[in-house]
Amino acid sequence: MLTGPESAVLQTVQACSGHDQRSLATAVALDTSPMADVPRRLETRRLITRRTAADDGRRKLLHLAEEGQDLLRAAEHRARALDRLLTEPIGATEHATFLNTLTSLTDHWVGLASGS
Repeated sequence: MLTGPESAVLQTVQACSGHDQRSLATAVALDTSPMADVPRRLETRRLITRRTAADDGRRKLLHLAEEGQDLLRAAEHRARALDRLLTEPIGATEHATFLNTLTSLTDHWVGLASGS
């Protein structure tokens, strides 16, 4: 089981493999002090690897480990199964409309949050 911050970091490492902890902290909106602990826990669980940057020994670059990929793949599978279960009563057309509406709302909320 992952905490919310752990899940966010793991997904961000998947999307931005090889980036440093500070960049990823910004991407997941975590302060740098919790961000130092979260990757350490994920590394202990063998979900990510942390490598020292060649040009700066203080920077740690994060990479998704095979176990992390497996965990995210399983979570995606469970999410899709839950989506199918929860939207089962509506037909394919209604399902597509529903997802389009959710996507529009999400895009709008992201725009509001970023000040656009």
